[in-house]
Amino acid sequence: MEEETLLLNPGPVVLHQSIRDALSRPMISHRSAAFSELYDRVQGGVREIYTNSRHDGEPSPWDGEVLFMNATATLGMDAGVANFTDHDSRVLSLINGNFGRRFAQIADRQCTVDEYEIPWGESYDVDAVRDEIIDGEYDLVTAVHTETSTGMTNPIGEIGAAVAETDGLFVVDGVSSIGGERIHPHEWNIDVSIVDAQKAMAASPGVCAMFLSQRSIDRLDADQTYFYADLHRHIERASNQSQTPFTSAVSLFYALEAGVKRITDMGVDTWLSGHEQRAKAWEAAATAWGLELFANPAGSSDYASTVTAIELPESVRAEPEPFFDSLREQNVFVGGGHAHLSGEIFRLGTMGNLDAERMTTGLEAIGQAFAACEVDMDISAANDAVESILAE
Repeated sequence: MEEETLLLNPGPVVLHQSIRDALSRPMISHRSAAFSELYDRVQGGVREIYTNSRHDGEPSPWDGEVLFMNATATLGMDAGVANFTDHDSRVLSLINGNFGRRFAQIADRQCTVDEYEIPWGESYDVDAVRDEIIDGEYDLVTAVHTETSTGMTNPIGEIGAAVAETDGLFVVDGVSSIGGERIHPHEWNIDVSIVDAQKAMAASPGVCAMFLSQRSIDRLDADQTYFYADLHRHIERASNQSQTPFTSAVSLFYALEAGVKRITDMGVDTWLSGHEQRAKAWEAAATAWGLELFANPAGSSDYASTVTAIELPESVRAEPEPFFDSLREQNVFVGGGHAHLSGEIFRLGTMGNLDAERMTTGLEAIGQAFAACEVDMDISAANDAVESILAE
């Protein structure tokens, strides 16, 4: 049997056997009644997760539309801008990490973009952000909920409250937060959000879901958008036939169905709590090793529950290649740093079929990788810290 690759990076994730089995199911027509029934099941499950992820466990009154695209979430981000803007539109992109930067790059292809950027990993001054949003009179504001590149959640509720004081739409990257972080879609005034199947939904890459408020649907301007990303087409096909407008990735829908079923069978609150616990375990391991977390949360920002970003020791930062090479040789993959953070940090995901045994294996591999850099880390202390958190 082929040795399992241990994916500790923040997506794609280790797949549960039920999802691997789903991927091998017989092919059906994407225009069949059987696929429409599959679509409805997946749509209902994803909606249940999205509307039952509040901090208090109570359901959100969000009543928008759930759509699927046969692509990873970057296409969803693209569609989330292109369907609501034209070349005369003004967009504000909030940036404190790589994926806030990506949203700005996407919007820049379509319209005029103002970038509100602070150092990566730092927290927004929400009063200053509010002033920028109110004074700027933007057509659309983009923000990232969980900034995967830095391991921090952003104050989406406070940003959304500011956007709600304007006529603009609020588009949120929920790629690695939805299904793994607490979120209040209605109360935070989120108009559009996007999630990837390969993240906290714990399924395979290649399908993303979009969540559209009724307010955003009323503002659709698909004449300005790309043919494939035309959300009018997606809404029409989904509403009338429970299908995507173009050929669906049938096997990936089966996989997403299996992933969603695991979450809803377990209970959304329990699923979210598992991510929170694993994040605390990774944080405890970093502390046991004397390493610092990269992010600097303040106010209502926080360390992420789906990914933990850890600073590499100074001696490793000087020559990081042996660290990452050692992990690859052990068939273990962690996330590195993006852009100027390359070689400065490493990132550990909490998503997917990540159990205590896999976390322990990962700790041992990381310890060996540090040893390859002639840095002595106490693997036993890190294991004890992780086991203590997971036993709670």
